[in-house]
Amino acid sequence: MNREWGFLRELKNFIMPSQYTEEEYISEIRKAREEWLAAQNYFENVVDHALVDYAIYELEAARRKYVYMLKQAETKGITSDKFINNANI
Repeated sequence: MNREWGFLRELKNFIMPSQYTEEEYISEIRKAREEWLAAQNYFENVVDHALVDYAIYELEAARRKYVYMLKQAETKGITSDKFINNANI
């Protein structure tokens, strides 16, 4: 069990290192959002039935990463208006 928790801590630090500046957090959140949108597009357009499970996995992983990053930004005091209003959407 300790190995698994160690892996999760490493993954957390890989996704959102604590030394990121506010601008870096915002940039990473935007990237995660783009990854999520790309995964949604792939899922919606996949035609090979053998790839449907993969598309679902990628979509859910991208969504969870984005939500996680939003929660981490919130704990750092970075509010959503700082990256939603300034995003190139």
